Amino acid sequence: MENETMLSEFGKTEVRVGRGFFFHVQGQAEESLPLEDFIRSMPNDNYLFDFGEFMEQSGLSANWTLPPVLEQLGTYDTSSVPLRLALGSKGQGMPFHSHEDSYHLQLQGRKRWGIYAPGKMTRTGVLHSEDYTTWLRFRRRGRGFVPPQWECVSEPGDLLYVPEGFQHATASLGYSVAVVQQARRALPWSAVFHRHAAVQASREKQHKQAVKLAKKAAKLDPTNSDLWLTLAQIHQGPDSDSAAKMVKYCEKGLKANPLCGKTRLHLLMAYNSLGLASQTQELMGKDPPPSKKRIEAQGFLEAETSESLNSQAVNLEDQLGASRQVSEPQTLNPKP
Repeated sequence: MENETMLSEFGKTEVRVGRGFFFHVQGQAEESLPLEDFIRSMPNDNYLFDFGEFMEQSGLSANWTLPPVLEQLGTYDTSSVPLRLALGSKGQGMPFHSHEDSYHLQLQGRKRWGIYAPGKMTRTGVLHSEDYTTWLRFRRRGRGFVPPQWECVSEPGDLLYVPEGFQHATASLGYSVAVVQQARRALPWSAVFHRHAAVQASREKQHKQAVKLAKKAAKLDPTNSDLWLTLAQIHQGPDSDSAAKMVKYCEKGLKANPLCGKTRLHLLMAYNSLGLASQTQELMGKDPPPSKKRIEAQGFLEAETSESLNSQAVNLEDQLGASRQVSEPQTLNPKP
């Protein structure tokens, strides 16, 4: 989709813009503005990561279907997860983070990726919130970071699958437009209903009702970490009692899914709020336990992306004009 087409059809649509990790963790952007204003202001240090409003308003989400090759990954519920538009200028992108299985379709421009299997990044794991280019500078200064296990460049038309729990970061190699979708494991209808009602009650400040509904949802599917995380988030507050309840439900969520980066992050925040230094350090240094799903996902990532993307792998710092010269480009072959 060219800029002129996007501006003529969707230029007046409001989008939310943020910088760095703020809006990714907090679930909100720093400001809203028309898409045409955002595009015309580039290049700048903004990065647009729409949370579904633009894709719904524009009608573009109606034209999205997952390729058949992804059906082998299991049964996922994508109907309740909005499509998201990711748009940025040269050097902009997302810091290292993890979440559910996700699919990234590059529409325009090129984007550099760095990917780690769960537990293979740093001792701080999901808390590392620097952007990709800053991360590379830190790595040169001997900060103890190891190179990504996989690095690649997505070209227009490429679809990249990132398994659940895999740390990944991006940096645009120029003007870039992409569509992103996460895929959650399908929930029982009753659990979906109770979680939705709990979130709505929480927004309306009906705390007791929200807690009751969220507990019901979690009991309907106790193996789903998202439901425990919803219950923990409803209890989120500045007092120690709220933090203690967040710890309780985040620990249940992490037990249900040790790969869930969001649950781990909220648990670390709660530990820190309570001054539980030893628990914080232990969780920050703990690798998620091995799982069949992770092994299968890692194998899928290697098999499906190596052949198609190895030839496209180029050095990020060369593309962004950095001073350091590297003799060989990184590839998608995992490092020992």
